[in-house]
Amino acid sequence: GLLVSEFSYLIRFLTDGKINDFDDFNEILKYYPVINQGIYDQLSLKIPRETEVYKIPKDVADYNMNNLKKIIDSIVGYQELYIQKT
Repeated sequence: GLLVSEFSYLIRFLTDGKINDFDDFNEILKYYPVINQGIYDQLSLKIPRETEVYKIPKDVADYNMNNLKKIIDSIVGYQELYIQKT
């Protein structure tokens, strides 16, 4: 029931504004290490940035980060398959 576009603010935050949405799969693949590390860092914080800024409970912020991870992993997997086929 979630829309990928709802996570744009998180990818924008994790890439310091270098990626604003999910339109460019090549950019997401390029920044995958940065995004992945950022997700890991946020999940390990006692008070993640989303909780600090938006007052979202930590469990919801963690849930959002885990969903973002699934989205990013899916995009990267797709891109890697696409690159192998070309």
